[in-house]
Amino acid sequence: MLKFPPLSVAILALGYALSQPASAGETLQPYTAHYALDWASGVSFSGDAVRTLQQDGKQWQLKTEASALFASLSESSRFTLNPAITPQQYRFQRKVFGKKRRAELNFDWQKNQVTNNVNDQPWQMAIYPGVLDKLSVQLQLRLDLKAGKTQFNYKVADGGKLKDYHFVVDGKETVATPAGTFDTVRVLRQRGNGSSRKTWIWFAPELDHMIVKIRQLEKENKEYRLVLKQLER
Repeated sequence: MLKFPPLSVAILALGYALSQPASAGETLQPYTAHYALDWASGVSFSGDAVRTLQQDGKQWQLKTEASALFASLSESSRFTLNPAITPQQYRFQRKVFGKKRRAELNFDWQKNQVTNNVNDQPWQMAIYPGVLDKLSVQLQLRLDLKAGKTQFNYKVADGGKLKDYHFVVDGKETVATPAGTFDTVRVLRQRGNGSSRKTWIWFAPELDHMIVKIRQLEKENKEYRLVLKQLER
């Protein structure tokens, strides 16, 4: 049976920076971004992904929905700005060949803990201010890049643990997409010397540092790509 990684990894590829995270209070604007999704994993598949950022009262929601042959994903993060990004709830659902996986994280900042509920098996984990979830970290990375930073280090509630996410500016590149050709800043996720994964994210300053491309290389010649098709603001 063909195996697929979580689509969030491909979309990712994308709080606690080396210095304080950039404030998002006056820099966030709602948008809808459409991407072409390609998987090369022995057999090639194509699909679509849509990412939206919307404000709902005092909270914001960042949401990604992706689909391809035999697979789909929905991932969302609700957060507030205090003044940096403070996650309140993270949801994830993936379906591959009819097999589902669900996860929900609810953040309680008064108790400094998060309740993880994966496939209806909940447990609590201690956290501290600055911790992000797997989706909001991508938005914090964008904000910190806009603020002029070139190295990034975040603590992320991921898989029942607090994990270190490291990124570094890897260069500049002109990237052609269906939405146009853009001068971009290329960011590399640093996973350590022993990792076979390599992930690059291209941000376009002229689009308010929106993500225009993501590329991830895996072992066994597997490759996953996202390319911007259309941006609505």
